[in-house]
Amino acid sequence: MVENSFLISLAVAILVILASFLIFHKIQSKHQLHSFLIVGPSGSGKTLLFHYLTNRKLPVHSVTSIEPNDTYNFKIQEHLNEMRLVDYPGHNKLLQLYLYTDLNNPDLLKSCKGLIYMIDSVAFTQEYCELVAQQLFQILNRTETLPNGVDILLACNKNDLFMAKPIFQIKEMLEKELDNLRQINLKNLSAVSEKDNDNDSFFSSDRTFSFDQLEGNFDFVGGNIIKGNTDKWECWIAERAVN
Repeated sequence: MVENSFLISLAVAILVILASFLIFHKIQSKHQLHSFLIVGPSGSGKTLLFHYLTNRKLPVHSVTSIEPNDTYNFKIQEHLNEMRLVDYPGHNKLLQLYLYTDLNNPDLLKSCKGLIYMIDSVAFTQEYCELVAQQLFQILNRTETLPNGVDILLACNKNDLFMAKPIFQIKEMLEKELDNLRQINLKNLSAVSEKDNDNDSFFSSDRTFSFDQLEGNFDFVGGNIIKGNTDKWECWIAERAVN
């Protein structure tokens, strides 16, 4: 009787250890998955792209996200391994809560194979450009800490429409605005004492900002999520998924 109780207890203990190991292994495997992040201002089409990439169809109704959409079984092509795909809400306070916090995580940053930053090409006014530049400023200050940076796709949604801002103008406006932020950052750095100056910012350089300076690739590619014109964006993702 005593021997039977001992064997039952031993079996239960082994099962608990095995279950714990499997759960831990599953969690670790998720953290080691390659990931792609979708970012951009609210209303740019981020969540539509997330649903299209994961379900191959657009949702009937789309609302502004207040928390990330996240999947661990994303496949850009059937023969490729599963990856993590995250769609972050675009409001600045929510970016601070979710995206910027995640990008401060070295493990997530190293697993990131690419970041898709989506904009609305029709809505790309000077004010919109300033918002995008401020968000890219925060992103690049984190992604450029890696030796080879993180590849970024500037997905210019609706760029085929008549009122859309041409891609070359979007690039010129963003470079100019990011350089303005670089100059402001330099002034702020010079305003503090040398002892307290943590001069690790990518934008602490004296050089005029250019996307060509980045360690990671920064590509501007047009498309239209409503029309299903996403082939070039998907090719960009697939090229990085296989590397």
